[in-house]
Parts: sequence; structure tokens; C-alpha cells
Amino acid sequence: ATAQSGERIVAVVNGDVITTGDVASRAKLFALTTGLPVTPEIIARLRPQIAKQLVDERLRLQEVQRRKIVVSDQEIATAINEIEQRNSMAKGALNGSLGNAGVGLRTLIDQVRVQLGWTRVLRQELGTRAEISDADIADQVKVFEASAGQPEYRVGEIFLPVDEPGKQGDTLRFADTIIAQLRRGAPFPVMAAQFSQSQTALQGGDLGWVRSGQLDPPVAAIVPQMPDGAVSNPIAVAGGVT
Repeated sequence: ATAQSGERIVAVVNGDVITTGDVASRAKLFALTTGLPVTPEIIARLRPQIAKQLVDERLRLQEVQRRKIVVSDQEIATAINEIEQRNSMAKGALNGSLGNAGVGLRTLIDQVRVQLGWTRVLRQELGTRAEISDADIADQVKVFEASAGQPEYRVGEIFLPVDEPGKQGDTLRFADTIIAQLRRGAPFPVMAAQFSQSQTALQGGDLGWVRSGQLDPPVAAIVPQMPDGAVSNPIAVAGGVT
């Protein structure tokens, strides 16, 4: 099949088409933030995971639209400005960098729109369960008292979901690509904002200061062994890789 623009169709999500052009634009965005060269070989290596991410985002966007959730342009602009601030970039510099790499700002806007909208979907779904009660506060105070004196760690995460057990290998290879670029100096907040599928993505993956007991057991076993600023190897956790 061929899209109207002449691009090949990669996937159709409930009638919405994802083309090779969409995948290439996201791959260029990835390359821009990691320093990878934008070559056919690089795009081919990234295509399976990026295509999967675009499908997931399209499904989330359709649910956002079904619930008639509106994400304003101002909210998107604020989120992009926060990404720039976390990476010591001047306001508007990200747009210029994207343009120089041949990537339309729309590629980033669409991604941020989904992230903001999906956060609201989850809040709606949780409803009153998301409200903090006096009992919740009391329980948390007990936790703090019991863990007084225990070390805390400032942790960042990039979570990649694994929806099918047979696809874990693809996810691990993609995680290895991300980790390699992080270790070469790619900015963690931008990488997290682009690729993490957890709710910390818009905060650049920042979990804040946490104790071991607040982390997934496999992560809690690794974090105390990590030097400051280190990036771990991929860690298998419930539902995916982090």
C-alpha cells in the first residue's frame, strides 16, 4: 500500500495511517538528540521500535480524543520550554535545532500533545483514587519515620514497555542504543521525554529523591551500586525494560 504523499504505509491504527515519513521524522528527532548520524542504516535499525512507539502513541491519542480532552497550544509550548530549560537551551533554540536537522517542530509537538493528554486520561481513570486522604498522609509519615537514616538516591528513568514476551529482544536492543548514546553524552532529560513511556517522561524521567523500598526490586538492587551520574544496563521490570 502507498500513502497519498507517495510514502509507504507502515501501520494503520483504527483508520489512522502511520507512514515511512512519520518513522523517518521520529528517527531524525532521535538522531538529533543523541548525535547519531541520520543514515539509512541508522533509520533501519531504529525503525521497528520507533514504529511500535508511534502505534502506541496513536492509540493513546485516539483515547484522548474519544474523551474530548483538549491540550492547549500554551500547555505544549510550556512543556517544550521546560525541555529546553532542563538542557540549558535558550527559549526557541530547540525549534532551530530541529529545523537544521530537517525535522519539523510538529514531530515534537505531536509527541508532547500525546504525553500531556495521556496524563489526563490516567487522572480521569483513577478518579477519587488519585486524591490523597488523611490516612494516606498518615501512612506515608509512618514510612518516613521507619526509614529515617536510610540513604536516598536521585534517580532518573526511561521506561520502554514490552507488550508481547516475544518482542523483548527488540526492546532490549533499542534500550542498548539509547544507553550507548547516553554514555556518549546525550542529554538524559531529552531522551526520557522522547522515548520513556512512564508518567515521568515530561519531567525528563526524574523520579526525584527515593529510597530503595520505593523502587522496583530489580532496580533497587542496582541503584546502590551505581556511581554518581552513571547509566545502568537495561533492567527488566514488570511490563517492560528500564
